[in-house]
Amino acid sequence: MKVSLSRSHFLKALQHSNNIIERRTTVPILANILIDATGDDQVTFTSTDLEISIVESIPAAIESKGKTTVAAKMLHDIVRKLPGDAEIFLALNEAGTRLIVESGKSHFELAVLVPDDYPAVNVTKLPSTFQVPAKTLLTLFDRTAFAMSTEETRYYLNGIYMHATEDSKLRVVATDGHRMARMQAPLPKGAEGIPGVIISRKTVAQIQDMASDADQDIEIGLSETQISVKFQNAYLISRLVDGQFPEYERVVPKNADKSFAFDPAYMATVVDRVATMASEKTHGVKLSIDQGKISFSADGSGFGTADEEMSIEYDSGSVSIGFNSKYLLDIADKIGTASAEMSFSDEASPVMIQEVDEKEAMYVLMPMRI
Repeated sequence: MKVSLSRSHFLKALQHSNNIIERRTTVPILANILIDATGDDQVTFTSTDLEISIVESIPAAIESKGKTTVAAKMLHDIVRKLPGDAEIFLALNEAGTRLIVESGKSHFELAVLVPDDYPAVNVTKLPSTFQVPAKTLLTLFDRTAFAMSTEETRYYLNGIYMHATEDSKLRVVATDGHRMARMQAPLPKGAEGIPGVIISRKTVAQIQDMASDADQDIEIGLSETQISVKFQNAYLISRLVDGQFPEYERVVPKNADKSFAFDPAYMATVVDRVATMASEKTHGVKLSIDQGKISFSADGSGFGTADEEMSIEYDSGSVSIGFNSKYLLDIADKIGTASAEMSFSDEASPVMIQEVDEKEAMYVLMPMRI
């Protein structure tokens, strides 16, 4: 095998692979990336952790064909440290025991493992297939991923739930039990009968990374156990989380008879300042909502206190609600500079936050005792 390729294409493919390959594994070849230069004008890279697999092709000049596997992290670190406009040459030595990497005056030789031992990645079309613009998919995930749980015992919350709604929306939902984020978009053609699926945290992060570089429609395939995502030059396939996502609609406030509009960016600055004195354990901030204003306060448990007021248009009854300031800041960050509305009924019930002019995104935040 002897090929040459550009650093920019090569590095991007290695970054995608490096994100999913486990550093510590009991199966040595799973720490490797499969390099396949048996085509005519492109090299294909395959990586897998047996849960997620990525197959990606990049343009290359192939002088002699072949394939091998090499340590993914080591190769990524080498290519990352080469000059930005470098041309990189890859070749196997005569014995086939070393991959030679050359660029300019740099020369590296890496140990390889037999490619025949690399796990096969089955690139097949799944039963339910539809296309969605890359920007739309990225927005769906970016607005909800922060609310995914990290608790291993509640594995069915460690991901994003995707399903089709009765009113023809493609909806994604994430929750950790303390907050919920929901985002939806018009249902793409072909997605009408998709199963409700839980996409794992690691897979969501990888799709976000790869979609951020895409500017065309992305093809998504679903079955009861797998999701596939086809980009222009790359293919990702992953197992789905095997679990039952909770009935999230139950936590959406149904009798929220009090509400006020606010500037999320400005509220975030106030909450951030007051939260400086909040408990490091709970990060709790109290919102005392009264006619025409909100008073934000935090007690540092012996270190001091903080309070600040913000003017709002509100004329319902007085209510004091405690929140984890980090959760409130996360939501404000996702809404950005748009005008938002907070709706609630009392201090013990969930609070709903939505943009005033855009209802496709919705956030629910559970109160806390302070």
